[in-house]
Amino acid sequence: MFFLKKPSISVNISRLIDILSEHLYASNEDAFRELVQNAVDAVRNKANPRVDITVTHEGISGAIWNKPRVIISDYGEGMSKKEVEKYLLTIAESGKKDRDAIGRFGIGFMAAFKFTDSLLVVTKKRGAKPVYVFIKRNKKKGETSVQFLSEKGLEKLFRFRRFLPVRVSEGTAVLFTPKEMD
Repeated sequence: MFFLKKPSISVNISRLIDILSEHLYASNEDAFRELVQNAVDAVRNKANPRVDITVTHEGISGAIWNKPRVIISDYGEGMSKKEVEKYLLTIAESGKKDRDAIGRFGIGFMAAFKFTDSLLVVTKKRGAKPVYVFIKRNKKKGETSVQFLSEKGLEKLFRFRRFLPVRVSEGTAVLFTPKEMD
């Protein structure tokens, strides 16, 4: 019997992130609205829904955060490390099962890379330790790196002066510094 090699499809993940972040959203405002919508979706079924958007210069020294920092915080359920890996870091995977739901495609988080090259996600489920994830994209090298950090590793990476950038009792916060816009 003669068997041909079964072909496979490969994906350049960094290029896919470029395509999704640069071309899926018509403007920076659309991309920013997508991140805010993620936060709103996280609190949709809460008794007292709350989403905060903060712009600040406080708290962190170092080259990564020497410009204004934007923080989008929700007070939803938060995520475990496994949930971060499954729903946040996996393109085309969504926690939403409703066929009519916004966000069912699992690509909205990539919107962040339209206006920033690095971001920090702080998330915490009730009764669990917080999860810190630092995501950095180097468009010139075509690389995107993901680091799960301990609180100590976070302090070392960002050289804290007074406090962690955000404390989350339950929910998720996304922190980023917008890149220069044309």
